[in-house]
Amino acid sequence: MSGDTLRDPIAYPNWMWVTGTLLALLVLVWVGVCLWRWWRGEEIAIPELLTLSEAERRRYLSLVDQIAERGDSGELDGRGLHLALAGLMRALGTARTGRDLEVATVEEVEALVPSWPQLGAVLQACERPSFEGPEQDGGEDVLRLAREAIRA
Repeated sequence: MSGDTLRDPIAYPNWMWVTGTLLALLVLVWVGVCLWRWWRGEEIAIPELLTLSEAERRRYLSLVDQIAERGDSGELDGRGLHLALAGLMRALGTARTGRDLEVATVEEVEALVPSWPQLGAVLQACERPSFEGPEQDGGEDVLRLAREAIRA
């Protein structure tokens, strides 16, 4: 069995060691830069509000009117009125900012959209009645705030 002889080990050429070391260093630098940018990065850039066309503004105002009519007719109780209005305003906020505000807290919305304080005011007014039930105001204040936020 002359074909079963062992060969001496072959060492890698030096250029392979250098290339491997450089690639490992490159990965470490990349991870370090990513961590540094994440650590030192700005919180979240404040989005510029998209303007609503007059047709869109009228559409949202008519949706607020529909919610008010459903509340007046008794189809929605006070809690339902506040929930429907908060949902509509969150959808409007998502449309105007380009960010998903559907599940953001009131504090997060105020931090994300400081240039539109009316939205935070409406959501703040809807927050407690949505969970505990409204005081006996009929929702007129929150409807007024929603109309002001749409016109802003």
